[in-house]
Amino acid sequence: MMKELLNKIGWRVGRLSGLALFSALTSLAVSPAWGARPLGRFGVSTDVGVPDGVSLGLVARPVRPVRIGLAVGTNAVGAGFRGGVTLKTPSIVAPSLTVEAGAYPPANANRIGRALGSTADLGVLERVGYTWGSVRGGLEIGDRKASLVVQAGMTEMRGRLHRVDELIEDGSVEMESLRFRVLAPTARVGLLFWFKRKNR
Repeated sequence: MMKELLNKIGWRVGRLSGLALFSALTSLAVSPAWGARPLGRFGVSTDVGVPDGVSLGLVARPVRPVRIGLAVGTNAVGAGFRGGVTLKTPSIVAPSLTVEAGAYPPANANRIGRALGSTADLGVLERVGYTWGSVRGGLEIGDRKASLVVQAGMTEMRGRLHRVDELIEDGSVEMESLRFRVLAPTARVGLLFWFKRKNR
């Protein structure tokens, strides 16, 4: 009987503790610090990553868990662009998931060789470009005014190499161009800055 009485007391204490925790979380969710003050809907982003290089963009937050982004950037060879959607939980330290796609139109990559001291230009590097799609997951710290974003995942790059026959010593082989597809790890570190939204 004593054991049954202790079990009932423990169950009631656990129930009261659960109700108290739920009440505290509910109060926090609707407090002015979290839910009452309006969030900025638009902002700017800056980041560095692979394969999207260094980028600067615009972001929009139609609803708090969803972010849409458009950006332009450079991979040290040429200029490119990207767009994507991010899902995140509404908290200061939050997991996030981003799906993106972008492109770098063909550009002359021989400038990289010249910067490293090479004096010979290669025809295969005269038109280097690719499209890519990435899925990344990670953490975001901050929310109302600014956020630090750290993500990693996988990316697929597709493109075409031109004048490949210059690299083949066998003169009997002719290959004007070669398509490539690469699946590789990807990572990015960036910052988000949100424009202040006025109270109505």
